[in-house]
Amino acid sequence: MTDFSVDPAAVQRLSSVVSAAGSDVANFRTMLSNGARSPESEYVSGSDQSAADYSEALDSAVHALGQLGAALEGMATRLFMAGRLYADTETANTVEQEP
Repeated sequence: MTDFSVDPAAVQRLSSVVSAAGSDVANFRTMLSNGARSPESEYVSGSDQSAADYSEALDSAVHALGQLGAALEGMATRLFMAGRLYADTETANTVEQEP
């Protein structure tokens, strides 16, 4: 059997980072909706249509980050369960092989 090593806690931390990034994007989108404009950004310094397009892009980013976060949480859970099953199987095999 091939040994594998994946740290479910690392996947969970990555999920938290993605979730926080999604929150940051959502907050930025809210600021745009409330009329905030970034002077450095060519995308929001122009017309209201540019701001609306940028806001739409941020909405899409929030949605994508949310989906990615959910997928990572699911993967962390599956990896945790796979690790436990692997450990239980190895323990059972060790017990069966002892004289």
